Amino acid sequence: MVQDFSSLFSIALVITDTPHNLVYVVKVDTELLICCRKMDEVHRQVLRENLTYLQDNLSPEEVLDKLFETKIISDDQLMRLRRESQTVGERSCIRELVVYILPKAGSSAFPEFVKALTAKDHTSYISDHLLIQERKVQQRLCEGNSCTMAD
Repeated sequence: MVQDFSSLFSIALVITDTPHNLVYVVKVDTELLICCRKMDEVHRQVLRENLTYLQDNLSPEEVLDKLFETKIISDDQLMRLRRESQTVGERSCIRELVVYILPKAGSSAFPEFVKALTAKDHTSYISDHLLIQERKVQQRLCEGNSCTMAD
């Protein structure tokens, strides 16, 4: 599967290797090849199912700098999200981050997002909520299957 990834690079292609859960990003003008693991499906579901919860409880500024520091979001994404937060609104910014950016940011994006929430006392309840939801999604996905959940 090949996708246009021009929002990240001026000229780029994304090749998804689904059986191996890998994503290759090829920056055509410099022939740079980046390989990273995609976000786990459980984490994608947790983010998707908790979008309105996050929009109601989180200000983007609480996590953006930490996500930039941990290289989950790029400088361009940071600036775009801040601009969106100021012009369109915080809810739209959270939607962009949760629906479009984090799921494509690799396997460490969800844990780093939760860590960023835990770093501030007044947002740690959000990280607690997401971790509880993660467990529920894991249980739901394992129902009817012969899988075991890691503790």
